[in-house]
Amino acid sequence: MTPADALGRGLAFPLRVDARGGLATAAGEAHVAQSIALVVLTAAGERVGLPRFGAGLDRFLMEPNSPGTHARMAEAIRAAITRDEPRVALEGVDIAADPEDPGHARVTVTTRLVTTGAPLTTTLRVRLVPGGC
Repeated sequence: MTPADALGRGLAFPLRVDARGGLATAAGEAHVAQSIALVVLTAAGERVGLPRFGAGLDRFLMEPNSPGTHARMAEAIRAAITRDEPRVALEGVDIAADPEDPGHARVTVTTRLVTTGAPLTTTLRVRLVPGGC
């Protein structure tokens, strides 16, 4: 079994069609990075049968794009990653206003793969105020 096999395979996120017309998949580190994105971007109660899954960042919509909001978001992300993604050890969550769009925050989740010890960094944009796309 290769390290990539140990990390799993699943549907790609975002869901899309591959070059052969089937659903695209992701494996190994890419699959874990996409899973981290899903945890961060999923609202509480959104996953059927898993009411606690996800960071629930939708509750910060309409909050100011400020250090105080970022700190509360980071705590929600830390709790969700620790609870929902056992393939990684969380090393840090950094959040800052997106310099290109004041309606978004840039979230960087730094982890280490449990099976290999390899570092994995996932960066996402999260909308905070309406109009930020």
